[in-house]
Amino acid sequence: MILHVICMASNVIQLQVTGSLYSVDLSNTNVAGPFPTLLCSLQNLFFISLYDNFINSFLPEEISACVNLQHLDLAQNLFVGPLPSLSDIPKLHHLDLRGNNFSSNILTSLGRFSRLEVLSLVGNFFNRTTPSSEFARLGPGHEQSSRSHTD
Repeated sequence: MILHVICMASNVIQLQVTGSLYSVDLSNTNVAGPFPTLLCSLQNLFFISLYDNFINSFLPEEISACVNLQHLDLAQNLFVGPLPSLSDIPKLHHLDLRGNNFSSNILTSLGRFSRLEVLSLVGNFFNRTTPSSEFARLGPGHEQSSRSHTD
């Protein structure tokens, strides 16, 4: 048996992953500590949800190794610091980073993703230096949220 999808929401787990995984949903599982960088080594991974946990680190540059990633939900954690470049993840269409402690400038490269449909950045500490025109490619009807705690 080859495991392709794992959803263990609302559980406490210890996990060893294989390269065949393409979807990881560890929402609300009390994951604590740094971002699990082993996920970045999974070439087939297209879905990551770590929503509502206690991840309290920087988002590592290694996230850009997830070149097939389409859905990244890191909302409601304790992430800190600046966002790494996500320009090597061209298939990304859902990015939810709300409710963390990310800071610095919002990357203008986020607005250049032609497939990005959902972008939620509410509840972070981003500087408001990126003009909304940078996100014009998201188009009407797509969620566009870039408010910070200071708004």
